[in-house]
Parts: sequence; C-alpha cells; structure tokens
Amino acid sequence: MKSETIELSRKLVMEAVTAKLLYFHHFSREQLWHHAARIMDRQPPNQRYFITSISNMQRDRRLVEAFREHHTPYLTLSDDGRKWLRSIQPTLLERLRAVQSVAAAIDYDITADGKPPGSIEVLEGADRSFFSTIIKTMDLFRYYVLWVLLHEKKSAVMADIQESIAGKFGWQPSKAYVYKLALQMEEAEEGALIKGAWDDPRIRHRRYWQITTDGRAFFPVLEQRAAEQIRNAYHFLDDVIAYIEKEQ
Repeated sequence: MKSETIELSRKLVMEAVTAKLLYFHHFSREQLWHHAARIMDRQPPNQRYFITSISNMQRDRRLVEAFREHHTPYLTLSDDGRKWLRSIQPTLLERLRAVQSVAAAIDYDITADGKPPGSIEVLEGADRSFFSTIIKTMDLFRYYVLWVLLHEKKSAVMADIQESIAGKFGWQPSKAYVYKLALQMEEAEEGALIKGAWDDPRIRHRRYWQITTDGRAFFPVLEQRAAEQIRNAYHFLDDVIAYIEKEQ
C-alpha cells in the first residue's frame, strides 16, 4: 500500500498507538487510556485529550463499537482504520526516527555517551514543531547559547548560533524565537545569563552577546536539565517506535 503524506504531531502518534492497540483487540475507553499511558509512560498524553481523540476516530469510522458489556462500549479498529494505519505507518516511523536522530545528536553533544551521530536531517515544518512538543526547547536553546559563549566564542550573534544549531543537531529554531529567548536570557529569574551590545548603536544591525557571571554559574544546571530532557525524549520516541512497528 502506498504511504500517505503525513504531518507529524502528538495527535497523530496518539492515534497510531490507539489503532495499534485495537488492531486485533477490543477495549473500553478506560482500558485504552491505561494501555496508551503505559506505552507512552515517559510522556503520557492528557486523559481528556486522549478521550477526545478516540471520539474523533469513531466519528470518521476508524474505530467502531464491537460490543457492549454492562452498558460499557468496547471498541475495535474498523477496516478503514486498518487501511489508514497501514498507509501512514511507514512514513510515521521514518519521521519519528528522523526526530530521534536529532535527539541522539544532542544527547551525544551534551554527554559524549555512545557513538558519534552520522549525517543528520534538518527538521522542517511539522517535524520541527513535533520536536518542540517532546522537549523544552527553551532550556535546550539556553544551554547551547551558554555553551557557545563558554567554549567557542567570547561574543556571538544569535543568527550565527541559530545556524550552528541546525548544522550540528538538525533542529533550527525560528529567528523570532531565537531573539525572544535571547532577550529573556538578559532578564532571567536566575539573573542575567547573557548581555548584549549593538556593534553600532546608531544602526542597530548586529547585536553581539556575551556570557555573564550568572550565566557561567547557571550553565551546569542547564546542562543537567537539557541532558535529562533530551534522554527522556529519546526514550519516549524509542518506546513509541518499538510499539508501532512490532508485529501483532
């Protein structure tokens, strides 16, 4: 069957896990929730959002009621649901692995554990948005900015750091996001982590940033946070990929 074009999202992952659970089984909504939460236990979905997703899958006939027991409906995957899962599964797994390779590259950069990553695909569009839902990109970005200013350059322009992140990791935050966080880092609760100055105050064309004393002190905290979050994201993806691709 020809693979469909997809837009990677938490919703799509949740629907694929649900479809896989019901491929040869019958479950109530409550049972489905507990099974899905177990599979995605590193980042479990919101229960209300999950139940709404089930209702939407019933509405478009991917899920159907198989029988009732004590007035409780038990659901199963319809023929249309099976066709849908088979059509999106190859592309979904491919996109999940692309996101996971970015997580692996970042993890290696922070911890130096495991094997160095090979070539990395730069995440675009929905893939990039999905990545931002499984990790706090704010902490990741702040970590990398401080790392660059500690280890590579005494001062740097955010546009250069943005390009460096894309080339090194395959994740590229938007220009607006980068400058918004840079300004927030100047006024962080932990103290000003960086300070900026225009190369020419009259023109305000390029703003150069330097790390502060507070930034140096806070860097180990951010490094630990980033490492924990990226490993959580990596293993979350590992769990989801393993479940979706396993043979029934």
